[in-house]
Amino acid sequence: MNQVRDLGKIAQGLARNPLGIIALFIVLVYGIAALVTASAGSLTPAERLPLVYFLVIFPVLVLLVFAWLVSKHSGKLFVPGDFKDEANYVKLQATRLDNQIAELKQAALADPDLDELRRRIDELPRISVGPTPPENPKANDLWIDISPRGGGEQS
Repeated sequence: MNQVRDLGKIAQGLARNPLGIIALFIVLVYGIAALVTASAGSLTPAERLPLVYFLVIFPVLVLLVFAWLVSKHSGKLFVPGDFKDEANYVKLQATRLDNQIAELKQAALADPDLDELRRRIDELPRISVGPTPPENPKANDLWIDISPRGGGEQS
C-alpha cells in the first residue's frame, strides 16, 4: 500500500511540467502493454504480432518525438519550478522573446517592402531582467527586478 502512495507522489511531481506528463503517458502505455503481454499466452501468433511491433516501434517513435521536442521547443518544456532560482526561468523566457524579436527584425530588414512590419517590431516592448532598470527605457518596456530586496515588476 505504501508503494501505491509513493507512486501517487511521483506521478504528482511529474505532472508539473510537460516532460513529466510525457513520461507519465509513456509509463501508462507501457503498463497497458505489459498487461496485454502477460495474457499473450492465450493469443495466436498472428494476434501477438501487432503487440511485438508495438513494443519494438513505440520506443523508437518516442525517442524521435522527444528529440524533436528538445531541439525545436526546448524553451516550452520547462516551468519555473524546474529551476533552483525562478528568476533564471524569467531570464530564459526573456532571452527567447528577445531572440524571436531579433529574428523578426532581420527578416524585416531583408525585405524593403516591410516598412510597416519594421515599425511594428520597433514598437514591441523589451523585457529587461536584472537588479537595475535598463538604460533609456521606452514607455511600454517591462523591467523585472530580481534583486534579493524584491521590488517586483515595473513598467
